[in-house]
This record gives sequence, C-alpha cells and structure tokens, in this order.
Amino acid sequence: MITLMETDNFESSIEHICERLEISEMRAETVLRNLENAQLIGRDEKGVYVLLKGPLRTTEDISSKALRASHKETLDMSNWSTSH
Repeated sequence: MITLMETDNFESSIEHICERLEISEMRAETVLRNLENAQLIGRDEKGVYVLLKGPLRTTEDISSKALRASHKETLDMSNWSTSH
C-alpha cells in the first residue's frame, strides 16, 4: 500500500485503493489502520492519506519495527488475496 501511495496517480479513497490492489474494503481499512498505528501514514488537514516518512530504508544491522510491520502487511495481503 505504501508503494501505491508513492505513485503519481494515487487517489486517497478506499474505492481507489481496493480497485488498484484488488482487495476488499475491509482488508484495505485494516491495512490503512495498521500503517497509521505504525506511524508510517497519516491524514492531512483535508483527510487525505499521506506518507509520514520518506522511502523506507534500513540496513542489515539496524532493525526497524515499522519496516517489519510493513513487510508483514504486504506478505499477509498477498497471501490473503491469493487464497480468496
């Protein structure tokens, strides 16, 4: 989802996110909530989803809880969409 948000044609709506990622509304809302809880995304004054941090980068020596959470969400989303 973070990668989608980095695209030039990203629209901050559940409908757009669901269509682009081919996921259910419930799944999109769950992922967005988890990304907000991890403080990777937020909403601006207009309620538009925005990235709170630049591109996620880490090294092998430095663990990133937020990065792990993002990767887990991506993998979970992939596994969920292929099983439904």
